[in-house]
Amino acid sequence: EGLSDYRLMAEDAFRAVKRWDEETFADWRKALYLERHGRFMGAERTKRFGLVLMPEIMFRVEIVATQFHVPWGCAYIRLRELGHLKESRGIARMVESVHWRDENGRAEG
Repeated sequence: EGLSDYRLMAEDAFRAVKRWDEETFADWRKALYLERHGRFMGAERTKRFGLVLMPEIMFRVEIVATQFHVPWGCAYIRLRELGHLKESRGIARMVESVHWRDENGRAEG
């Protein structure tokens, strides 16, 4: 239920969690417990749960925010303004084919 609030930026995680059964959810809780107590959850759990811990859109926006030393929200808005990130039907996605443009609107690169 509460996950739908984050669907815009975490669609991949939303879809993954919807497929979990009780056993997977119990393993997820165990992995979180380990991490919260300073113990690595393990490579296998990292593969299984990594996209839930850091969904792709959040991860990609964080890279830009870190690179340009700006707040996360500012990076998200700028990526959307430049056309590198699109929102459609309540879901955000990265657009790979967009080229950077100069001040005259010409494609660079």
